[in-house]
Amino acid sequence: ADTENLLRLFAVFWPLLLGSVFLKVSPLVDRVWASQLDPGSLTRINYADRIVIALLTVGTSSLSLIAFPQLAEHFTSGGKSGFASHFALCFRRMLLLIVPLAVGVSAFSVLITSDLLEGDMFTAEDSRVVGLLVTILMGMFIGASLGELLARGFYVLGDTRAPTVIGVVSLAIGLILKYILFQYFEIWGIAIGVTIHFVLACSALAWFLAWRVGIGICSVKIYLLGKCDA
Repeated sequence: ADTENLLRLFAVFWPLLLGSVFLKVSPLVDRVWASQLDPGSLTRINYADRIVIALLTVGTSSLSLIAFPQLAEHFTSGGKSGFASHFALCFRRMLLLIVPLAVGVSAFSVLITSDLLEGDMFTAEDSRVVGLLVTILMGMFIGASLGELLARGFYVLGDTRAPTVIGVVSLAIGLILKYILFQYFEIWGIAIGVTIHFVLACSALAWFLAWRVGIGICSVKIYLLGKCDA
């Protein structure tokens, strides 16, 4: 019995472990490419990435953690209909949080970077470049925020494979696009590629989750606007 339980546990967790390994590949590749440019490019992409990750950690990750047990409770009590109804509510709340954040940070990214980092070896030009990189990476912020919530929706349904496969495929596509964009736009191409990767993964997760809970694609808009009769 113990062996059977361990095998079930492994079947649930191995996709998550595999996905976490692949997620480490993309930032590593970004830094390898950035190191081929002028000496400041690697530092700039690192700072921009850290600012966006800080926003994710402080802001949206906590909301996804809170939503997870609530979604599980609604799925247990109301099945897919109850899950879909509460997930739509969580999704709208997430949008209410991330859209103003993304707009605000984009509008003042250069000023924020200047206040946080400028001084000594970090020049005004560095602040300008990092700020613009942060603006481009707002697609990563939005995609990762919604993607985390969507992935937890799959976990409630007992499916860890689908978000992992979607993440790995979108990562592979993103790496190819990043390489092509890097050839033409250098450090800006890396940031654009990262944004495309996360937006693509988020879109695919949303489509597949809607299919899993039996929501027609034409009905997704109705759910997000607040009508949640499955």
